[in-house]
Amino acid sequence: SAGLAELTWVDRAGQDLGRLAPPANYYWPRISHDGRKVAVDRSDPVSGEGDIWIFDIARKLGDRITSSPLNETAPVWAPDDSYLYWMSAVGAQGGGDIHGRRLDGTGVEETLLQADRRQSPLDVSPDGRTLVVQNREAGTTEGTLMLFSLSDRKRSPWPSTSGGEAYGRISPDGRWIAVVSRETGQEEVFVERFPQGGEKWRVSTAGGIGVAWRGDGRELFYYSPDHHVMSVSFRAQTVPEIGVPVPLFQTQLRTFASGAYFDVTADGQRFLLDRPVRADAGATLTLEQGWTPPR
Repeated sequence: SAGLAELTWVDRAGQDLGRLAPPANYYWPRISHDGRKVAVDRSDPVSGEGDIWIFDIARKLGDRITSSPLNETAPVWAPDDSYLYWMSAVGAQGGGDIHGRRLDGTGVEETLLQADRRQSPLDVSPDGRTLVVQNREAGTTEGTLMLFSLSDRKRSPWPSTSGGEAYGRISPDGRWIAVVSRETGQEEVFVERFPQGGEKWRVSTAGGIGVAWRGDGRELFYYSPDHHVMSVSFRAQTVPEIGVPVPLFQTQLRTFASGAYFDVTADGQRFLLDRPVRADAGATLTLEQGWTPPR
């Protein structure tokens, strides 16, 4: 199947540490804050529509938590891992609304945010009060970011100076947000203050998509156009000190728009990769740029 991927653990050198789950159509893997679970979209191989699954990392067992035939994707954990947010096409007018559910067994799925465009949750602030949302017009990959207050259910546009941000992850201390922006003409990773926005500091130097923080906020990771997972040191000051990007390892990742499907453990030592499975997997892996799977 063209959509097959594997959820694989690797170390900082890219050495394989084993698979989390057997190959399937995976998108948007996200490790829980306590490091014990992974939420992911596992899509139907025929229809391509996703369901949200939660895998127990130690036991390597998955539970499906949504079961609609319509698309559900982009899971995001609440800071205490007690609640999960995701994008759902169920009842949506614009391609995707934001749904959520408590995970203690008592929760029923609820619709939190409806709009006439496709919306995906990207991250929740560490205080649990603000959801960062991607707005995307139907049929496009261009988008804007929006903030959604989980207490009063009010929306506000992301107060950026340039617009065009298409992906975002909040720092563990809640004071910064790493975004992907096209303002230079190609996708690059920037850091801005959260939640006020404003001034931007560039993180990537030669293109970058997707982004993840180490648990102490001192390191950022992103995916480069030449297929490397990159590391950048970050020191939160009045003006942040941002290091020179260093390639950690080269790998093929499943990507979409400005997202690259990987995540990292809080200690920054293990990466969960959403890697496409090639038809000749098992043979020597050669990295080809621009390779597209056979239909």
